[in-house]
Amino acid sequence: MEYEAGALNIGRYRITDVADMPPALATVLGMVVIALLAGVVWAVLWLPDAAKLRSPAARERAKRRKESQKRQKELRSRRESLQRKAARREDTT
Repeated sequence: MEYEAGALNIGRYRITDVADMPPALATVLGMVVIALLAGVVWAVLWLPDAAKLRSPAARERAKRRKESQKRQKELRSRRESLQRKAARREDTT
């Protein structure tokens, strides 16, 4: 069996050797390759999110941080509202 330069190797076979396989074996090989590709795509799409917090302490810190940010936002909006009221009062006097 002569191998020409530049042929692609897959294990001990070359792509050109697949054409010499029986059709049933080539079909099974093709299905296995497609299943492997589908498995890789599925694994990449369904990997757990790296940002997901795994430890209970980290989840608790994130919860407290979120509540704190919410309180700060409410305080900021209240302060801005009071400043707008004061500015309107100054404009009318």
